[in-house]
Amino acid sequence: ADLLLYAAIDAANRAEIALALERYTAAMKMFDGAGFADLAFRVDDRYATYKNALAIIAAQRLAQPVRQDALAALLASQEASGGFMTRYDRARTTDDDANTETTALAVLALAALID
Repeated sequence: ADLLLYAAIDAANRAEIALALERYTAAMKMFDGAGFADLAFRVDDRYATYKNALAIIAAQRLAQPVRQDALAALLASQEASGGFMTRYDRARTTDDDANTETTALAVLALAALID
């Protein structure tokens, strides 16, 4: 899912909007309401928080509606410290820590909603 979302953003940056939308749509088909159930998810049934952020960034870049369930999943991953947890399960519980990369993408996604 993440590679498709990066590819959608890349295609949009090159003004290849039809291709960007195709890639975005393919990625969003993997979103199951809680997160992206892609190949990486199937390894241990844990969603990656940064993919929700990428989906929001791609939606904004492509002028698509932001999935509110993706936004809710992203926001639910924020710790009291302000950082964003890296992975979570279907119940939105985690045993991972927040990291800089995930938090940075989350901040960029949330900032994109403000613009």
